[in-house]
Amino acid sequence: MCEERTVDLEKLVGGIKKFMQSVVGEVFKGDARASRYIALFTLHRYGAVNISQLAQKAHFSKPTFSLLMKQLEREGLVRRVRDSSDKRISVIELTEEGTRYVKAMKRELQSRLEKLLESLDTSEKQKLLEAVKTLEIIAEKFRKRREANHGDDRGQES
Repeated sequence: MCEERTVDLEKLVGGIKKFMQSVVGEVFKGDARASRYIALFTLHRYGAVNISQLAQKAHFSKPTFSLLMKQLEREGLVRRVRDSSDKRISVIELTEEGTRYVKAMKRELQSRLEKLLESLDTSEKQKLLEAVKTLEIIAEKFRKRREANHGDDRGQES
């Protein structure tokens, strides 16, 4: 029974990972800006946080993320500021230009995703919609469990 459950979990995790990689791969197809999108979306989602936390949340190594943040800072999309609760720590935050850029990127990526989904037939769209409803229920269950265990962590939802 335990072995059977492990196999089912492995299939589930593998299937979700494969689906997400496929969708992300199609949406970002041929776009060298994928790393910058992920970094800026993460910053937009979590707000001003230190670079180590941000790198972890975006699933980047700290050195890679630091270089990317320096580039984005030079472009005027992010800035470093002192943490209001601990002046020894600096945090990264989006500038107004960075916020406008993220909003434009979201519209662009949503358009790409819509085009991708348009290629599905009616039956596939219906099955995907049912799966999305199930995923939303599961996500809400996870959110409630997280809140019960760790308090209200608003930065986790988007």
